[in-house]
Amino acid sequence: MKPKKDDTKKANRMSMIQRLGQKLDIPADVINGVHIELRGRNNLTIRGCRKILLYTETEIRVRLFGDTLQVCGSGLYCTAYHSGVIEIDGKIDSICFIGQAGRAI
Repeated sequence: MKPKKDDTKKANRMSMIQRLGQKLDIPADVINGVHIELRGRNNLTIRGCRKILLYTETEIRVRLFGDTLQVCGSGLYCTAYHSGVIEIDGKIDSICFIGQAGRAI
């Protein structure tokens, strides 16, 4: 079966973006729209958030582009969530990526 013309263009565009990122020395996760910024132990900003999966005072899990990010701590709360950006305040003890089987990677 011959690939559709639109699929071929999309594949070429993705590879072009990836090649441009390599030439400009830009990490792949930034190109994909994910950026994580931790300020001290009390403030975290995540760009590229697609969905909040779990929200408690001790754990927040968010879906990123192809990954799940787990934030653990105490007194955690979301101060903002808009346009794929989530801001979390509270005492942050750990940040880790969760694999598909639910285990930390």
